[in-house]
Amino acid sequence: MLTQQSLMKHFEYDPLTGFFKRKNRKNAKFPAGTLQPHGYIKIHFEKKQYYAHRLAWIYFYGEFPTKEIDHINGNKSDNRISNLRHVSRSENAQNMKTHLDNSSGLKGVCFFQGKWIAQICINNKKQVIGKFESKEEASNAYKLIAKKIHTNNEYAKEM
Repeated sequence: MLTQQSLMKHFEYDPLTGFFKRKNRKNAKFPAGTLQPHGYIKIHFEKKQYYAHRLAWIYFYGEFPTKEIDHINGNKSDNRISNLRHVSRSENAQNMKTHLDNSSGLKGVCFFQGKWIAQICINNKKQVIGKFESKEEASNAYKLIAKKIHTNNEYAKEM
């Protein structure tokens, strides 16, 4: 089982840079892990793949994260401990810029059947705000609702 002690035995973690380095290896001067296509860094350890941000949490705090680990600045490969926070799924979703399948480029807005749809996720359920002629109108509707329901703006990314 993965523990803080086993991590510390095999890796050095620099909380100021967010990099892991393997101990007792020829390539110990290079950061451990591989940058994945979706932007996260994965590290192979004890015959398993782990996300570096989750390992950083365990290494620094000594406990497994029970919720999600959010990258505050939105950079998924920035694993400095000051850039990581323990959040719920809902809080993490508030810090997303746009969804990968979003054709509009605007948070909470997509094009469907000839209309721009504004939608928001509340308690893990997608809620349609309305249908609009322009993506700007849909975006404004999303922003208005988001400000009302996301009272903890610490997590909400600028829309």
